[in-house]
Order: sequence, then C-alpha cells, then structure tokens
Amino acid sequence: MPTKLLKDYDTSIDSRYLSQQREDLERIENGLNEIEDTVLFHKNAKIAHTSDQIDHGGLSVSNRLNNLWARFTNLIVNHDGTDVKEVVDSRVGTGAKVYDTLKDRLDAEHSAIIKDLNSRYLNVLNYMIAGETDASLFVQRALDDAYRMGGAQVYIPASSIPYTLKQTLVIKSNTTLSVNENAVLDRQHDGDFIINFEKVKGNTRLTGYNGYSNIVIEGGTWKANGDIYKSGQAIIFAHARNVIARDLTIYDVCGGHAVEVNGIDGGLIEKVNAFGFEGQYYRGAFQIDLDKDGSPPTLGWYGSFDGTPCKNITVKNCKVGKSDKMGAWGRAVESHSSFIGVSHQNINVIDNIVHGTLDVAIRAYAWDDVYIARNKITECGAGIVVNAILTGKSEDTVDINGKQTNGSQKQSNVIIEENTIDTTTMKEGLLGGIAIWGQGKGGTLLNVTLTDNTVKNTPANANAIYVKQAETLKIDKNTIEKSGQNGISVSCAKRGSITKNIITNTAITGIYVASSESNSDALRINDNTVDTAGGHGIHLDKGTTRSQVHNNNIYKVGQKEVKRYNGIYVTNASNNNTVRNNNIYSHEKRLIAGVFITGSNSGVAESGNFVPNSGYYYQDQVVNQSK
Repeated sequence: MPTKLLKDYDTSIDSRYLSQQREDLERIENGLNEIEDTVLFHKNAKIAHTSDQIDHGGLSVSNRLNNLWARFTNLIVNHDGTDVKEVVDSRVGTGAKVYDTLKDRLDAEHSAIIKDLNSRYLNVLNYMIAGETDASLFVQRALDDAYRMGGAQVYIPASSIPYTLKQTLVIKSNTTLSVNENAVLDRQHDGDFIINFEKVKGNTRLTGYNGYSNIVIEGGTWKANGDIYKSGQAIIFAHARNVIARDLTIYDVCGGHAVEVNGIDGGLIEKVNAFGFEGQYYRGAFQIDLDKDGSPPTLGWYGSFDGTPCKNITVKNCKVGKSDKMGAWGRAVESHSSFIGVSHQNINVIDNIVHGTLDVAIRAYAWDDVYIARNKITECGAGIVVNAILTGKSEDTVDINGKQTNGSQKQSNVIIEENTIDTTTMKEGLLGGIAIWGQGKGGTLLNVTLTDNTVKNTPANANAIYVKQAETLKIDKNTIEKSGQNGISVSCAKRGSITKNIITNTAITGIYVASSESNSDALRINDNTVDTAGGHGIHLDKGTTRSQVHNNNIYKVGQKEVKRYNGIYVTNASNNNTVRNNNIYSHEKRLIAGVFITGSNSGVAESGNFVPNSGYYYQDQVVNQSK
C-alpha cells in the first residue's frame, strides 16, 4: 500500500518539490512499514489481538495507522508548496481528524482534556439524596464512583455547618479526597474516620503492599470528638504504595492515632496538625507501624500479621499538641512494634513542631536510614530516642515465623541534626534531649551522627545526649545548656568522635564516657568546651580504651562539691588513652586536680595540658598515677 501511493504521488507533483516531498513521504512510508511489521509479528505469533489492542508507542496500532494515513493524505491535499509542511502536518489530531487550522485542533483537544478532567472531579453534593443528614453516605458514594472510574478527585466543598459522619469512610486506589479549608468533618461514631481497606479477615489487600494505593487525603478540619467517642483513629493507610495526608487539622483523638501508616511503601504526612489526645502514653499522633498480632493487634483482628514494614516515609511541617478539649499526645512520631529480621527503612522526620508530649516526642524504633532534622520540640517528656529492638520486650524479639530469639538486631544509618529541644519533663531514667539507645545481644546502632542540635533544660537524672551500644558515632557541634545530669553521656561506644560541642551549666559531668556490656573504644573527644559543671569536666570511666582527650577547654567545673571532682578524670581500667593539650581553668580552689589519671589505668599518656593557678587544686595541677 505505501509503495503504490508513493508512485502515484510522484507523477502528480511538480518536479521542483519532488525531493522535499519524497523525504517526507519516505518517513511516513517507513513508519507505516514498521507498523505493518508489528501487525505481521503478532499475526505470525498467533496472538489473539486486534489492531485496536496492540500498543505501539502509547497508541493502538489502529489509531497509529489512521493517524499516519491522515497525515499522509493531508500533506498531499493541503500542501501546495507555499505552506510550511510542519504546520500542515500539525493540523492532524491524534484521532486522525484533519482540522482546518492548528488552532482548531488545539482548541478541540483542550476542550476534550477539560471535559475529561471535569468528569473526574466529583463534588460530593452531587451524590447527596434529599433529606440525608449522614454525610458519610454521599461522600462514600463519590469515593466509590472515583474508584469505578479508575481514579478521580472527590471534593467536599465549604459549608457553614459541619459534615456529620456516622460511618467509617473507605478510600480506594487512584483517588484524591480534597476537603475545602472551610469545611469541617464531624465524626459521630466509635470507628475510624477514613481507611484504605475493608475490614474483612483474610483480605488479600492486607498483605505486602497489595492494598489500595496512590491516594491523597487533603484539606479541611477533622473533628474526631474523642471526648465523646472513646475509640477509633483518624486516618489509616495500610499495605499500600504512595499515600499522602496533607494540609489538614485533626482534633481530639481517643486511644488511636491521627495518621497511621502501616506497611506502606511511599508515604507523606505533610502540614498535618494533630491537636488533642486521650490514651496510653506511648500512642503517637503519627504512627509508623507494621501488621502484627498482639494485645491489641496493630490493625485489629482483620490484619494478616505478615510484618510488612514501612519504607520511604516522610513526616514534615506538622504540628502536634493539646487542644481546648483534650490533653497532649503521648508521642508525636513513633513506632512501638517490630519483628526480628524486619526494619522500617528510609524514614524522614523534618521541620515539625511538637509541644507537650507525655513521653518522647520522636521515637525511632527498629528504623534504618533515618533522618531527623530541624524539629522544634518543647516541654515534652523527652526529645528524640532511637532504639534497636528492646531485648526486654519479648513480643518483639520473635522473628516473623514466631521463633523466640531473646535478642535484638543491628540498626544503621541515623542522622539527627539541627533540632531544638527545650525543656524535657520526664523525671525518671536517663532520657532527656537525644538518646541513641542500642541494646546488647546484637542490638548495636551503626553509623550514627548527631550534629548541630540544641538541647536545653533537662530535668534531674536526665542527660542532654545519651548514647549506649553504638558504633561509628559522630557527636559534633551540638549546643547543650542546663542539663540535669550529664551533658553528653556515652557507654559501650566504639569508633567515634565527640567534637566541637559546647556544654554549659550541666548539673554533673560535661562529657562522661564509660562501659558496661562492652568497652567504649577508639573515641576522639576533642575540641569541646565545658563551661560550668557540677561534676567533672570530662570523665573517662570503666574500661574506656584507645581513646584520646585532646584540645578541650574546661571552665569552672566541680561546682557541686569541693574536693571531689577534677577537670579531666581517667579511672577504672581506662587503658591506652592519651590526654593532650587541654586547657583547664579554675576560678577558685574546688578541684582535686586539673587532670587526674588514677593508678587503676595503664598506658595513659599525658602531655601539653595547660592548668594554671596551682593554688586552686587540693593535690596538684596534673596527677598521673597510671603505670
């Protein structure tokens, strides 16, 4: 067919345009031959497809043939040698229709696009039946219609009165639920506000990431009324990919979470405010979880309990606090369930404002590849805690098959930077500002960086920064003020650095390093400033080995008790360390020594330390009793 047309055209055109036209026609001929080859391939392969079913470059073969044929004939009929050939060709639409002008084609296709978009913009009021007062009925009809269409935007417009919801809403794949900023959704039942799954035991969509996906929930005010309805959560996404909750405010949840992502790959919680909560101290506004049996199961009795973890989750620019009707949340962002062999991965918690949580504001539990940055945390029980699986929590030390391991597991790659934590309130335990709390029995935290954070005003017995069971550790350029215990406390840490931190007005010791289950080893404690401490400036204790204390500046320490503390203190078999070029300044006679290295140590090298004013020390400026 193409060859014959080319010959006919050759005899009908002025020879002065022949070369130019032959080039155009050969391109079209090649395209037609390519499509014919595709059709022939499918025919020879005996694949039962019609030309409407075979895809070629995003269009069906039938559409492609019609389009190229229309372009071919258009060039013959309409191209007289004075038109620009590309303009003539552009009059042909994808549906093979030849328009009089390019503008006619663009206008027609624009109208078609708008018509399609309008058909996928569903106002819930158009689904309302006269006399209905339960908005969950007509909102659900719109959501169901969106799913049947293959995806649409469901819109809840502004209203002078709240939309009363008496049933849980279910949102399915490829659906955006947009709530006007002046619309209020008023939950008046004990169930969840909205979920992306049916509550049916054995639901195959509650395994892996097989659930309803590509969902956006945005806008509006969501009143959970937890002061009246004492159960249920606000938004739950489970076993899915690519889900978003954004630009909305949730009030007054009782017992559950504001937004839960459970077994999600690709989740964003952005500009979501969660105000008002009543329930257990460990419940978080934003929960990152996996599907697991328990008391209660994380997804209720209808879960698959397959332990699908969350991946690629971001919580950012959110606010968490109390409301006018209910108190503060237990936590803001957190996890509290796990299996041995399973980890949540690539979790980002950034630019959030958290006030007044009863427990820790942000708790990373069994997370790998963690980034926690630029959060503002005020008057919370504690600031930020990173945990490996707790060895004392037997329900989490089982593997996915239910085998009890009685151990923990390694978690890795944690960055905590530029957060501000001001005033923590938990008065028991060592948690204060930031805690990197690994576990024995395999629960080491690897590749941890804490940098440029500010921690102020921790209570008695609470450290500003606490690290246990970590390897490849960096604690750098943090600012610590008024710690109720130690400024920085490190135990069982290996291969790391504690550098350029500024610690002022700490109740006990500025920097304390020790060991328990294993030694602290190969640490660089350099270039820090400790200004005013109740106890020692820097204390290496209990088997800290192969470490260095260099170039630190220490002022006005030992304020808690006379003749008990030292500027730098090395004791309890802390062997093979170096203490060099530090500056220790006292303003009165309070310390035993500027540098004191006890006889229980061996191989401790001391040199170049500057300790002026010998009369300010009860023994001597430098005392080195090590062998």
